[in-house]
Amino acid sequence: MLNRHNILFIYLVFLGLQFVAIDSFCPNTPVGDSTIAIVGESDDGKAGSTGNKGKTGLVGQRGKAGHSAAVVQAAKKRSSELKQQVAALEKKELSVKGLAMMIFGLETIMTLPLVVFSVMSLNLEAKQARQRAQRKAKCAVTMRAYT
Repeated sequence: MLNRHNILFIYLVFLGLQFVAIDSFCPNTPVGDSTIAIVGESDDGKAGSTGNKGKTGLVGQRGKAGHSAAVVQAAKKRSSELKQQVAALEKKELSVKGLAMMIFGLETIMTLPLVVFSVMSLNLEAKQARQRAQRKAKCAVTMRAYT
């Protein structure tokens, strides 16, 4: 029967072997072409010139319901900052080993709570079994006292 120490030991040995395998066998070569595509609206310079069209099937209202100039300028500034950050990320090359280590870390974070809760449930089952055994022993003692 597996007890909680065996489960923890097996889990830690598994993580250790996986880490050693990644460190030993994964090369430090860059991962293919990792360009990041920027998906968004193109800037046509006509922000704020048209209004909303309304619900489908109905003719909407036309007018000056666009964004204010301050909002448009703030959005453009933030968009340019994000484009600069993406360009900086594209310059950094992710290696195969780095990618494998990130996946390993994610796997560890996701499986650790499962192992901890399973060990805790084994501890609970063992505690309940001891309590049942103690109750049976008490019942046996009280039965002998009455007979």
